[in-house]
Order: sequence, then structure tokens, then C-alpha cells
Amino acid sequence: MAERSQNWQQPPNFLILIVIEQYDPEALADTIDSLAQQFYSQWSLGIIADFPCPMPEIDELAMVHWLQIEGNMYEGMNRALNELEVFDWVTVINAGVLLVPQALSSCVDYINLKPEWSFIYTDEDTYRVAADNFSEQSYEFINPMFRPEINLDLLRSTPYIGNFCWTRKSALDEFGGYCALAGVLHWDMALHIVDRLGLGAVGHIPDVLLHNPAIQETEALHKYLFSAGKVVLEQ
Repeated sequence: MAERSQNWQQPPNFLILIVIEQYDPEALADTIDSLAQQFYSQWSLGIIADFPCPMPEIDELAMVHWLQIEGNMYEGMNRALNELEVFDWVTVINAGVLLVPQALSSCVDYINLKPEWSFIYTDEDTYRVAADNFSEQSYEFINPMFRPEINLDLLRSTPYIGNFCWTRKSALDEFGGYCALAGVLHWDMALHIVDRLGLGAVGHIPDVLLHNPAIQETEALHKYLFSAGKVVLEQ
């Protein structure tokens, strides 16, 4: 990758969006820290919330924008996309996720290798906090999710593409933005792109580029995702 990066024809601008539904300052700070450690620097972060920014230090970060939205935050997120600076690719992630330092540069590499792609998904795993021998906080990485290449039957039956997905801006504009359903918006976008542009427009990076925080899945969460998934498939 280091050699090919010297010949990148398309050094894109990335926009990362985080929708704050339950404010956790430590989780948000962890994600921002992981972005600050990226080898690739052409990125910006938009934080979507229904309350004013409670972290004064965010105002000092030129690449981070706090956007206060009224009403449905996911609908507001699409409106806010017009207010943010120019970008070529966009993703929506949760506060608390950690991007590996080469996450963005790896995406740039594949974008240049595969210019026909309009949607990208990657492998992921889960992390949990563990104490090392010096009683300092460290992370234990577990449950890797190595995803298969694009498969139409599988895509139409389950959101196997995961949580770290990028959409090209031109495709996002064509479909009028993301759907307003948390948890399934990447799956919905992938289905739209495949239907309109074909399987060749969707690509997979076979590398773990994002660590998800370990969470306890509840019955309510499963019911919500099932209902949201039905809406996506019925559209």
C-alpha cells in the first residue's frame, strides 16, 4: 500500500457522521482519538445531536463539526449533509467505535484500485476493556467478523455487510440520502446501489478496519432491528 499511495489518482475527502442518541462523552472521545491517529488526513467528522455541544474542546478541532438537529435526527442528518464541507465518500458510525490507524488509507487504496465501486464494506471485530499487568486500561479484541464478497442472495436476506460502510457521494445524492432508520441505513443503501448500479458497484475490503465496543444485546434491540429490516426489504 505504501508504494501504491504515491500514485493515488483519487485522494478523496472522507466524511464521518455520528448520530448521538445516548450521549456518552468517553465513547465519543475514544472515537475522535482513533480518527486523530489516522495515517490519512483528508477527513472530517460531523456529530449529529438534538442538544448543543457540551464539549468546548470540540470547537477547537477544525475537522470536527457539532450539528444540532431538531426532530428526527436521521432525517436531519441528510439535511445537514448539505451544510458540511465538500466530501467524496461518507459513512455513519456509532460513538465508541475505534478505527484502526490504516482504516482510511486502506479505503483510499481500494478506491483507486476499484474506481467502479460506489459502496464499500469492510471486516470488523469487537473490543472490550481489559486490565494488563500494570493495571492500565487496554483493549482485548474478540469476535472477528470476516465477511464474504458481495453476494446478492445473501444481501437480500440479511445485513451481513456490517457497520463500517462507505457510500460515494454521487450515489448518496442519487438516492436522496440515507434512510431514517438507525441500524439498517447501510444495508438499505447497499440494496439501492445494487439494484440501480449492479453488483460491481459494491466492494469488500477483506481487512478488520473497525473495532466495535462490546454491548449487551437486548430483546428490544432485536425486535427493533427485525422491524426496521422488514421496512428496508419491503421498500
